[in-house]
Order: sequence, then C-alpha cells, then structure tokens
Amino acid sequence: LRGKFLDAVADRGESLTLNAKYPQLALAWDKVDVAAALLLTTGEDEKRSAVVPDTEFSTTVDRRPVFQGEPRLFRELVALSDTDAKPVVYFTQSNGELSIDPAAEAPNDRKASRLRAYLEKNYMEVRPLAFPLENPTVPADAAAVVVAGPRSPLAPAAAEALKKYVTDKGKKGRLLVLAGAAPGPNNQGVEKTGLEDLLTTLNVRLGDKFVYSYHQEDPRRDNRQTIAWFTGAAVAAKNEVAVTMAKVSPALVLELPREVSAAGPNSDYQPLPLLVTDGITWLEDDRVDEGQIGQVIAELKSNAAVQQRKKLNEGGRPLAALVSQGAAPGRPGAPPSGGTPVAAVYGNAHFVSDAIGRRMSPDAAPLTYKLVGVTLDWLRDRPSVAGSDVEGKKYAEYQFPQASTVDTTR
Repeated sequence: LRGKFLDAVADRGESLTLNAKYPQLALAWDKVDVAAALLLTTGEDEKRSAVVPDTEFSTTVDRRPVFQGEPRLFRELVALSDTDAKPVVYFTQSNGELSIDPAAEAPNDRKASRLRAYLEKNYMEVRPLAFPLENPTVPADAAAVVVAGPRSPLAPAAAEALKKYVTDKGKKGRLLVLAGAAPGPNNQGVEKTGLEDLLTTLNVRLGDKFVYSYHQEDPRRDNRQTIAWFTGAAVAAKNEVAVTMAKVSPALVLELPREVSAAGPNSDYQPLPLLVTDGITWLEDDRVDEGQIGQVIAELKSNAAVQQRKKLNEGGRPLAALVSQGAAPGRPGAPPSGGTPVAAVYGNAHFVSDAIGRRMSPDAAPLTYKLVGVTLDWLRDRPSVAGSDVEGKKYAEYQFPQASTVDTTR
C-alpha cells in the first residue's frame, strides 16, 4: 500500500499526470473547496485506489470543526485490504418497505435513500429487490438482504425464497430485518411482516404489540420514544456490533419499537440479545391516540391489574437480536458463544429513515446508520468499515505559533 499527499497548488503538475489514471482524484479537484487530497494505492500496478479530499478530514459538530481523519483513513485501508468485490446488499421493495429510491415520491419517514448513500459511501453496492408474484428468488450475488419496514405482509412465496436463501447452507445467505410496530388493518393490532415463520425457524419472535415508554424524569417527553441500551451480554460476548457501537454511544432512541425475543429452545440457531429497554415501558394492543396517553398513564399508576395486563416493565425488554448458527448456548442468562452470523432482527425501521437522516448535517450520519453498517459487516463476517475502532477516539488540540513557517495544510 502506498500513500501520497497532494497539494492542489504545489503539486499541480504531478496531479495532472495522476488524474488520468485515478478519476477519483480528478473528481476531487473539481470541488472548489478542496485544497489537498490523500491518494492511496495498492495491488498490481497500483490499480486499486482511494482518494480522501482534505474536506473529509473533519466534520462540524455544534458549529466547531472536529477531526475525523483517522477513522476516515481507517475505513479506506480496510476497504483496500479486502480483495473481494464490493458486497451487494439488496433491499426488498415489494410490500411498502422504506424506499431506497432518492426520487421516490414518499414522505421522509418512508424512505431510506440517505441510508443507501451512507452504505454506498462505506463500500457496499445497494440494489432494490422487487419480488415477482411467481417464482420469486434472491439474486445469487446477494451478500445480504434487508427487509426494512414492510407495510403489508410479504407473500408466502417471497418469504419462502428468503427462507431458502438464509437456511440453505450452500448459499450462506444473510438477512437483516427492520420491523417496527405498524398499525394493522383498520388501525387494529400490529401489522404482520409475512416473515413470522422464517423468524421462528431462526429462533426469533417478533412482538405483536406496541411498546410505549413513561419518562419519569421528564413526563413531557414523547411516550412513543423508547431508550434502548446495548446489552451487557452482547458486550461480554465481545460481539463486534455491540463493542463497536457502545464505544460511540451506549444507547439510542427508537420510536414505537416492538419486542424481539427468542422463540424457544433451538440447538441450531441462537439469538443474542443486542438492545434492551431502559426505564418504564408497557405494551398496547393498538396504537394509542396522542390525546389518550395521559389517561393511559394515570390508569397504569393506579391499577395493579392494568399493570399486569399491559406487562409494565422497568427495564430489560428485548428490542433486537443477532442470530448465529451453530452457536453453543451458554448457561441460563449467559450469551451464546461462537457460531456463524446468519441474521439480525431489529424491532424498528423508523430509526434508519430519511426523517432521521435529515436532522443531521449533510456530511454527518446518524448513529443508527452506523449501526446498520456495522451489522452488515458482522453478517458478512468482515472487519467493520462503518464503525471503526478509532471512531470514538479523543484528540488533543494544538496551536502553531503565529510566526511559525509550518505548512499547516500538511
């Protein structure tokens, strides 16, 4: 691997020569705010390359520049060291799932085009997968399939195609399911996904109720928003998703999630709890109108029978799981050990929508996007590109003397 730092002015002649061989470099110079760039090359005749413009060495947080050059460089090094082609990740688009089409005429909470851009920036190729009515199949080049927030159940044939893709040992299929609690027909109950049978095979059960939270410290907070923590069991098992994400943030917020738990004893597939609720939560059969929340909370506080019926919980309700095949089940309460990654199931889809991404600055990504990227890396059994070990590193700041002749760009 070779690296070369190029200044747009001082190294103009050399840059013009390199532009023909490395189009990425030419594109970097087209941006008026780029003053320098780092060119990385490797492989035979240095054909494989990556370019990091100086504008990507830092980001803005609270109107202050924050250095991100090291994790940015790390991601390029990991990608260049992987000699395989870009992994192809398919998003199903047949049943009202979050659209990955940037031009789709859909509200921001029903689109995942920003997530798509984030994954593509992190060296994945993202494609839509629309299942035909007859003989649906999963493409042979699929590194993973994502089912994100379907609004109607997948057809039995499509679900069977996914089941064959995941459980066929010859295919090594990987599945990521993002399924929050969406109202069913006539706003009654929670809509089915059509994947219930497949998930049961994988020893996972999706809850069929809405999870609401009571924020005792601030009753004015939205009761649809639940704080979810990465589990100590997943961190203790040194699971890459939990360890990587916990370094950045120990918790995240999910809107109207649903439970994700083990379906029952299964010697072949073992789910590892990844996220659990923090604070007081309860379950509702139907979505509660905003104006009725106060009445529901008052009833919960005063009626023990209602608390029992709605399964009032003070923390630890499971909301996500990572499934491995051939993992050895631990003692009761202990995480499973070993095994091959097969599936990841999150009881939410809203957290990866464009509605979340739009809250961030254009050059930043929500924590939840990084979570999806790290999860896909884990499923592919690859080092994490989306969430590197240096992501949360702290840096000291230094000031050069005003009279210094140091080239501060370099």
